[in-house]
Amino acid sequence: MIATFRGAAALPGVALYTFGAMNTEVRVLVAGSPDDADRAGRLVQTVFQAYEVNLSRFLPSSALTRLNRDGVLDHPPRLLVRALRRARTWQARLPGWFDPTVLPALERAGYDRSFETLRAAAEPAAPRGGGDAPPGGEDEDEDVDVDEHVTLSAGEWLLEAGPRRVRLAPGVRVDLGGIGKGLAVDDALKALARAGFADVLVNAGGDMRACGGPPGLDAWPAAVLHPLLPGRPLREVRLRDAALATSSTLRRRWVRQGEMRHHLIDPRTGRPAASPWVSVTAWAPDAETADAAAKAMLIAGPGGAARVAALLPEARFLCVRADGGVEEW
Repeated sequence: MIATFRGAAALPGVALYTFGAMNTEVRVLVAGSPDDADRAGRLVQTVFQAYEVNLSRFLPSSALTRLNRDGVLDHPPRLLVRALRRARTWQARLPGWFDPTVLPALERAGYDRSFETLRAAAEPAAPRGGGDAPPGGEDEDEDVDVDEHVTLSAGEWLLEAGPRRVRLAPGVRVDLGGIGKGLAVDDALKALARAGFADVLVNAGGDMRACGGPPGLDAWPAAVLHPLLPGRPLREVRLRDAALATSSTLRRRWVRQGEMRHHLIDPRTGRPAASPWVSVTAWAPDAETADAAAKAMLIAGPGGAARVAALLPEARFLCVRADGGVEEW
């Protein structure tokens, strides 16, 4: 399931800028001229490039790659410190459903290279419903002071996190792809606001956040597409000062040793989640929350849905089963 826009051409007075980053397509919609979109888009691209060069696990020179390799990184970039500490916060808030330390399990499942390279090496089976689903600067957090050096307890996976050093527990390696994309979207919106853009929407492969609306409208019109019926809208939505994110087992998946696998690891089992839901879309005030919420709800499945919903009262969920049935929380 993917959220899509009606397109800049269908919205008078809206211009579009697109680029590729973090293994996805990023779309920036701006209420304004093509020159406005170009200026806004380049600003957003700078934010995403900073996240990619620091948090990608596929770039040998990234800060995260070096941390995972050595277990410690002196004088780390502030962006990495912030992402690690936010990931730890989400793990504490969603125990058993959010865990950034699943990287070894993700690699054992076969996701040990970028998805484009993975698909080229071994073509995955087609999703149910036919065909692949369509692809869809750093800021401060109020609750994260990256200039404060924090030393955590011995039972933690993150032992140190501050401007002098970040250090992982022995044997721990982390993946920050999901939360990193959400943080990048949120930081992009903050950068746009500082630059004077009040009516914008940023969509990074389904992780999106909107402010204001296009000319003549008080919100951005979008549609959540049905994950099993390509091109068919499942829900019309209007986004204003809010975010939306989708997690799905139908997009990043492949066959390994005769078994279908996907990228959403259940921290409780160390294997791709066996949820009866194939897709979950979450609405939340910001993209970071929406991304974490969608992933946690899909992994939890119907048995844990009430608990996840209770832990995230600021989020709403649209869940789709493998048989096409829809549940809301």
